Amino acid sequence: MAVRFYRDKNGNNVCEVTVHVCSKTNRSIRAQPSRKVFLKPGENKHHTAAKVEKDLRRQAIEEVARKEGATNSFGNLFSEWEDALDRKYGFSKQVTAETANDYCQAIRLYCQDIFNMPVDQVCRGDIRKIIDHMDTIGRSNSRKRAIINAINNMYNWAIDNGRLRGINASPATGIDVPRIRNSPPAILTPQQVREFLKTAREQCSEWFPVWLAAMLTGMRSGELWALRKRDVDLEGRLITVDKSYSRRRKTIKETKSGNWRKVPINDDLHLLLSRLSQNKRADDFVLPRIKKWERGEAARELRRFLIGIGLPAIRFHDLRACFATFMMSECRVAPLTVMTIGGWSELKTMQEYIRIAGVDIEGATDKLHVLPPPDAMAKVVNLFSLDTSGKPTDIHQPD
Repeated sequence: MAVRFYRDKNGNNVCEVTVHVCSKTNRSIRAQPSRKVFLKPGENKHHTAAKVEKDLRRQAIEEVARKEGATNSFGNLFSEWEDALDRKYGFSKQVTAETANDYCQAIRLYCQDIFNMPVDQVCRGDIRKIIDHMDTIGRSNSRKRAIINAINNMYNWAIDNGRLRGINASPATGIDVPRIRNSPPAILTPQQVREFLKTAREQCSEWFPVWLAAMLTGMRSGELWALRKRDVDLEGRLITVDKSYSRRRKTIKETKSGNWRKVPINDDLHLLLSRLSQNKRADDFVLPRIKKWERGEAARELRRFLIGIGLPAIRFHDLRACFATFMMSECRVAPLTVMTIGGWSELKTMQEYIRIAGVDIEGATDKLHVLPPPDAMAKVVNLFSLDTSGKPTDIHQPD
């Protein structure tokens, strides 16, 4: 800041303030506003200069922010963000490698029309055009939500790390793609689960121990694949779930939520794990290494088997939903406990399973009585039957 006090040719006392602000990310971007103020008699010139300096500095910062936005294109910001994803730098909530890859692929594929636009000029209408185009070419709602999430994540990262100044929100904020579901998800009833597993055991299916373990633990397919003998405490009757298999990366990684959990071992699961532990294997994995499972065909094989025995076709991942509803409806386990065992982090997912199991409404109408007591019922006219004369008959009148 530069301040100069002087008297002009008319004899007025003048305070001239100049402020210089330079961009932290691009030194060629700068702003240097100045202002002259006439001082009143008796006015504190230093106090006035400080007020003017504060106002000018705010203007200069806003001007630099506008210039930064004008010189920083959407594509350039995307490159910075992609690099930050690789280095896992500057994120308040870490993004998994799979999600980061999906985000980047989606933006490259669908956002090319705005790559050369300055980031401060990309508006909500531009994002809606992208969503409308995706709808035109038949992309799913989940794919549209992925684009919105990716753009929001990129802008939020840029704002949090000072890459964007003068921009307070992502242009994709507030754009909603509804989750359309007119019917409950397809899952097996407890009776169908028993029939399914009984048939799989009788037919000696190589998948039987995998399907049984999924139904007794609620573990995801990747978590079951990565389960090792050291994770199983048969004596303490607990399984430690702290890793999963990524088929895309072909490696063992952390769980989907990044958190570990404990799963109790009941008698059926104890028997299964005890028998599996007797198998002399070169590796330390608990469940059999099925080639089709490794190739990502678990859902296809499950559907094929279920259709073959006349049961509804579901995905492998839907066994988690079967586990949750079975636990709540048949075993009377509290939903919060089921969430803890299964590793669900979002309550809205569990609420859907609660509705399917009916545990939230069970017994709710038991005390709802709208008919009179039995003694009074003898005098009530049956409004639903008429005799041959058209007159109502008493409900206790003999035939």
